Amino acid sequence: MKKVPGVESAEFNLATSQLRVVAKGQMIDRRIIAQAVKNMGHKVEEEEKGKAAVLRIEGMDCEDEVYLLARKMKSLKGLESFRVNLMSQSLQVRYDPAFLSIQEIIKSMQPGMTIQLCGSGISI
Repeated sequence: MKKVPGVESAEFNLATSQLRVVAKGQMIDRRIIAQAVKNMGHKVEEEEKGKAAVLRIEGMDCEDEVYLLARKMKSLKGLESFRVNLMSQSLQVRYDPAFLSIQEIIKSMQPGMTIQLCGSGISI
């Protein structure tokens, strides 16, 4: 595992069958680690680390804004999936909190849109 770029150290616990990887000062994409383990001939059972959220976006009223928002979402490292719904003016996201926060997702959106995290009562 030390040959994987960005890996400082790796420890495997035989009792729990878990691998612990320490990065060299930067985040490492879990998919790269999983692929390296698979390449060594081992099975990978990844923990579900993603978080999900639904954002209500007031002011999103045309396909151009949907396109711009989708383009911005695709550029976010740690965003696992997203779905934009123009009719309900909403954005559903699944993200890895080790790489990305909901606040960073919200900050990346277009100015002029009012964003509300559904279920929280918080508007931004």
